[in-house]
Amino acid sequence: MRRKSWRLGLASCVMVGYAIASRQDFLLAMPSNIVPDRTLGHESSIVTPVAPNSVRDEIEGGAIRGANLFHSFHEFNVSAGREVYFKSPSANIENILTRVTGSNPTEILGTLGTFGNSQPNLFLINPNGIIFGQNAFLDVGGSFVATTASSLKFANDTSYSATNPQAPPLLTINVPIGLQFGVRAAGIYNQSVAPNSNGTPVGLQVLPGKTLALLGGDITLPGGRLTAEGGRIELGSVSPGSLVSLAPKPFGWALGYAGVPTFKDIHLSEQARVNASGAGGGDVQVQGRRVTLTSGSRLGAATEGALPGRTVSVTASELVEISGANTVLVAGTTADGNGGDISINTPNFIVRDLALLGAGTSAAGNAGDITINAQKLIVQSGGTLGAATVGTGFGGNLSVTATDSVELSGADSALVAGTIGELTANNGNGGEVRIETENLIVRDGAQILAGAIGGTGNGGEVRIETENLTLRDGAQILAGAFGGTGNAGRVTIITGQLDVLGDAEVSVANLGSGNAGNLEVAARSIQLDDRGSLTATSVSGNGGNIRLQAPSLILLRHGSNISAFATGSGNEGNITIDTDLLVALENSDIIANNDFAGNGANINIRSQGIFFSRDSQVTASGTINIEGRTDVNLSAALPEASLQKENLIVQGCAARENNKFTITGRGGLPPNPTETLSGDTVLANFIPTTIPGTGNRSPLQTSQPPTLNAQPALVEARGWVVNEKGQVVLTAQPPTVTPTSSWQQPAACRRAG
Repeated sequence: MRRKSWRLGLASCVMVGYAIASRQDFLLAMPSNIVPDRTLGHESSIVTPVAPNSVRDEIEGGAIRGANLFHSFHEFNVSAGREVYFKSPSANIENILTRVTGSNPTEILGTLGTFGNSQPNLFLINPNGIIFGQNAFLDVGGSFVATTASSLKFANDTSYSATNPQAPPLLTINVPIGLQFGVRAAGIYNQSVAPNSNGTPVGLQVLPGKTLALLGGDITLPGGRLTAEGGRIELGSVSPGSLVSLAPKPFGWALGYAGVPTFKDIHLSEQARVNASGAGGGDVQVQGRRVTLTSGSRLGAATEGALPGRTVSVTASELVEISGANTVLVAGTTADGNGGDISINTPNFIVRDLALLGAGTSAAGNAGDITINAQKLIVQSGGTLGAATVGTGFGGNLSVTATDSVELSGADSALVAGTIGELTANNGNGGEVRIETENLIVRDGAQILAGAIGGTGNGGEVRIETENLTLRDGAQILAGAFGGTGNAGRVTIITGQLDVLGDAEVSVANLGSGNAGNLEVAARSIQLDDRGSLTATSVSGNGGNIRLQAPSLILLRHGSNISAFATGSGNEGNITIDTDLLVALENSDIIANNDFAGNGANINIRSQGIFFSRDSQVTASGTINIEGRTDVNLSAALPEASLQKENLIVQGCAARENNKFTITGRGGLPPNPTETLSGDTVLANFIPTTIPGTGNRSPLQTSQPPTLNAQPALVEARGWVVNEKGQVVLTAQPPTVTPTSSWQQPAACRRAG
């Protein structure tokens, strides 16, 4: 009986697998619908029930050619509660190749397996679609490939076609090399959650070390599961006319997509599982147009033994999206073997709503690496990308290359490479976060972190190369060590423009007993505003160093700061600044300070012009060295409100014991911080006719700074006056008035805490 009334619906839409479950009682009474065709002549397949009342059917016959056994059917379905097994008649049989030549999809609702004298691979080919129900189960001796291709290709230019079965069957002894799609590419639908012998839901499962492959049009897993313990899982979604190559591998088969013009979609939902975990980890390869994981679904492989893990690779021609709490794409290790790597290749990659992309280790094995190649990466609403270790292994590396932009937003959103452990544990070091993109935006509390939390491991490194970098609204870039004995890592930023705004922070920190790391920035200009900060902090170890190179401008406003603190007995780090113009306004500070017994640190500033408002300060527990000029016309660079005379340069700072204040250059500040600034000092060789280029500057050792545009020539100012609005105005000629005495009142400077 054909069951035509409901099978027509499935033929028009493979997704209607839900209807199967509602008819379960009816289907349990039905035999499997398996109808051999006559295309193989006297070598046709033979279906035999094991016994009159048995639920098992066995398939014999078929055409044997070398190591290949060919079967052909008009209909091929396995009913719920039934079992269908292909017999291998010879120990030489390596592949059982099964095609369906009718017009209906194949439904596997019960058990499909192989038995006999070998452990063969099983290929199931139906161009009309394949459906796996909730209780579908595999009992196959080798690998299993389910595909909606039209034919199987061989090396001698022959094929085994399901859409042209009337042609003389040129059967071959060769190994199959490809799968050819015709005028359609039907979908594959898997709902299987069948349990293994231990009662654990595994869905469709192959033996350890074998391949499980689904290749068709749209691939959909609404709660379905795929398991290949320490083997290989392939999910491929392709368009009509595609040719997908087949290559034998130690773990079964690998698919190649060079002959695919366009792709279709792969969707995992409702806690679907794709799992290749095993003693040596496993491989997972996913290829489609839009690949989405939602609602608690998981895809990946973990290493559970001493062998190293392999690779989880997802490639999509349009989009990869991971969304929802407990939705995970992962490669890791729980034993001595190193974890596998994760590779994502797509124009658009989105991780959001508490979803996780992770490569990690919870044991002695090192974590794997994550490599992302995209045009745009968006991490938002608690999404996390992390390469981390919880144990003695080293953390992995997270590398992002995005030609257009990377955007992180949300308080729990993060890019992480680190190590997490107990204070007494011998933990490994954190890894590296490396980002290369045109535009990087981190906002609303999001983080980029390379850190060591507890234990003895050292923090990792954050390295960013971008044309524009903006941190705002509580966002952080941080290399740190927290609570353990390891040292903090390093933050290196190479950018055209760095903006740190709205209580955002770039920092290196050690809140344990180790040393803080170094923070280095090379940029055309750096702007800190609204409590933005660049900091290096240590609690008991040595403080970190801050080195900033910005040939155009470094501007601090509205409570912003550049600071290096050592609050314990360790030595404080140094601050080195190299810029044409350094400006600090509205209670903004540059501070290098040690509150206890450590050696004081230096602040070294090289600049063509330095300007501080009266409520801003430079403070160091060691030496302040200034090389260059400290007078400059700000009218072209800053808002008019900043030039009010009550906001202009502070004249003196109280000297601290054993401090040294050195000025190298002409004009600007008095030779002693206790002396006032005189009028004639301001007028001394006020500004050169041109601003020097960057040829005499030393770039960061890690990399060359961005190329700068040439600066326009400036006319030398020879004097200044205060206009009727109280503004300081530079003049081309010296005025003939008596210098104002208001500049002779020394300013009161705060003592750094």
